[in-house]
Amino acid sequence: SDAAEVNVYSPTSSNLTAANFVGIADAAISSSATGTIVVQGGTATGVSLDPYFSLGTPVVYETATTYYTASTYDSTNDKTVICYRDNGNGGAGTAIVGTVSGTTISYGTAVVFDSGSTNQMSATFDTNSGKIVIVYEDADASQQGTAVVGTVSGTGISFGTPVVFKGSETGGPPVVTYDSTAQKVVVVYNVNSTTNKGHAIVGTVSGTSISFGTEVIFKNDIYNSQFGVAYDANADRTVITYQKNGGNGTAIVGTVSGTGISFGTEVVYNSADSTGNNAVYDPDSQKVVIAFVTVGVGKGVVGTVSGTGISFGALATFAASDVAGGLTNSNPIAYDTAQDKVVLVYEDTTANTLYANTGTVSGTSISFGTATTLTTNNTGYAVVSYDPDVQRSVFAYADGGSSDHGTAIVGTLSGDLATGSKYYVTTTGGYSTSAGSPSVSAGLAISTTSLLLNGDS
Repeated sequence: SDAAEVNVYSPTSSNLTAANFVGIADAAISSSATGTIVVQGGTATGVSLDPYFSLGTPVVYETATTYYTASTYDSTNDKTVICYRDNGNGGAGTAIVGTVSGTTISYGTAVVFDSGSTNQMSATFDTNSGKIVIVYEDADASQQGTAVVGTVSGTGISFGTPVVFKGSETGGPPVVTYDSTAQKVVVVYNVNSTTNKGHAIVGTVSGTSISFGTEVIFKNDIYNSQFGVAYDANADRTVITYQKNGGNGTAIVGTVSGTGISFGTEVVYNSADSTGNNAVYDPDSQKVVIAFVTVGVGKGVVGTVSGTGISFGALATFAASDVAGGLTNSNPIAYDTAQDKVVLVYEDTTANTLYANTGTVSGTSISFGTATTLTTNNTGYAVVSYDPDVQRSVFAYADGGSSDHGTAIVGTLSGDLATGSKYYVTTTGGYSTSAGSPSVSAGLAISTTSLLLNGDS
């Protein structure tokens, strides 16, 4: 637990009162143990909040309707690359380079990587070659699966010639991740013409081009919905998540060897409809976190890879309702290496509100914090990437309040107190700058980690 906790017994709306609020422990106290309590008039130190995002001002990167957004971070050049379908230019596949400074982001000039009509896309960064790899559906060529290599220079980006990795329709969005040990990219996709079979293929970047090995079918009967894919650097394995026919949320572990990939046995992590499947690797816990939607509820689960298999902990809820379809078709999940948190972006599809939330892995479990509102406009295609150099998350989306213009906002994750702000005790034993019900004052923040317990004064 945190080093400082509110000293009440299971605080609820019925027993949390100003009279019952004694003070704050100056260190975590185990059950049945003794400890010191800082009482009214004293100063509690080492105080932290549940992680929350402080947000910069949204900045438009495309003044036209944007669909199928994807993003990734270029660690060689310290840039965020946002990819999208530009409906103002005939649906052309387009990318733009963003530079984060403080709480804002600035952009270079948008560059077209496919002048025809493009559909769903995904992006990753190949650290060995120092290149961006974008995979997408070529809508002008019967939705063929296509890849292109991008090179960032300054605030610009240039592209090689697109390469087809699947000469027929790829159903659902193709997704891509990078295997840092094999120094290869792994592309995952569905093929409608073969009765919804899940495929994977390994790509090798050379210069400004990419070549592919032989595709492998890892599942013969899947539901035509999106995949999640993440590379587990500790286990040296690629984890693919999907919904198979019958609705179960399922994962399978792949091992790259040369230009090929082989698979273990699939494992179910949710025995119900599981849409919007996405995955990210948590390097701190050395686990894979999967986020998905089941019956309109947003859920997360922790996976532990062992050999060619994977096991799962208990499901946890990050959004209680109304997120059906609210996890985008690309990468709405990232990892904050500064705070050791999983970062999620999702939409409440009833309230048309875009949220960010965080998950903390402990053992084989994950717990989620309080959601931060990013925008109340009717947004779509929301994605997140993390910039470890400045320790910020970049949320990109189509702004429904402004004709679906491509927009991004920078979020800083922190548990710091806001110096000079008054804080209230919550019924969960935490602190908030907003008075709850009941309203019980804790004190005044005199630093980012210190709280002067002045009660209602």
